[in-house]
Amino acid sequence: MNQFALSAISGAPAANASQAHIVGPSRTRALLGFLQPQDTPAYLNTLNPVPERVDPAQFERQCAEARVHVGQLGTRPEPHVTPLGEHPHLALLRSEVTFAEHSRTPQGVRFAMVDLKSVVACQPRVDWDHVERLADQVPAVGDEEALLRFCLPLQQEVAVPPAHVTFNPATNTFGWIVDSPDVRVCGPMQGEQPGTRRGIVGFSIGPGLHQISVVSFNGRHMLNNGYHRAVALARAGHETVPVIFIEVPALEMTPSVRNGMFNPSLTFGPQPARILDFLGPAAVEVPTKKMRFLFSIHAEQHAIPA
Repeated sequence: MNQFALSAISGAPAANASQAHIVGPSRTRALLGFLQPQDTPAYLNTLNPVPERVDPAQFERQCAEARVHVGQLGTRPEPHVTPLGEHPHLALLRSEVTFAEHSRTPQGVRFAMVDLKSVVACQPRVDWDHVERLADQVPAVGDEEALLRFCLPLQQEVAVPPAHVTFNPATNTFGWIVDSPDVRVCGPMQGEQPGTRRGIVGFSIGPGLHQISVVSFNGRHMLNNGYHRAVALARAGHETVPVIFIEVPALEMTPSVRNGMFNPSLTFGPQPARILDFLGPAAVEVPTKKMRFLFSIHAEQHAIPA
């Protein structure tokens, strides 16, 4: 299996939480040119900057230049979308259990080639160190078979990041520490411990979806998953890439409503941010604290009135 699994004994209201621990410096590239001046300081704090490595005057100048660049952008056309033909790799991908996690409306899911430079970016930032690590894996322009597998890898082939696991028997608490921001709580799980007639309840923890996907709503095509892969591809000169293309019927099903994303008024306005903007003057690089991630699952037993 390519997922971690942590479980708490049934009969206890298991809960999960995630927090981060600082381990060193990193680099974040953020599309600060699309933010208003009054919104920049608050957003900067969410990036966990390293204050001693940020020159306030230089940073403000970079932000001002980024805003000037964005202010000169004209109306931005939507990317071209071309249906992708059948392929054995795509059939395998569609047969995976995790494929259903891409959309609550499976009838609107298909494979397509999209114009990468014009896809809307809802996420304002990327980890530039991770983009550069991926650069070594990006296939050469023109290698369509390798491109397909890079953009739409099988979930069962995704590498599982190493984890340090602890258990505190005094508090019935599991701790799971990883360096990868891609690991997440994937959902609840329930089963039975073989040969014991004891139930097991808990949460699966593991890599998120690794395929690049685009969500379309009201004619606006937004990157939904795979930001670092998409930026690495654009940086290497790829223009058209294969994606999972998802058409949704409601705004609340788009990535623009998630925490930490650009406001929908920007995303659906005439000058939304694009993937290509991470490589241009609209982006500002910020030295940030590199984080480790702690997942914890705690089990308790409570007596309640019958």
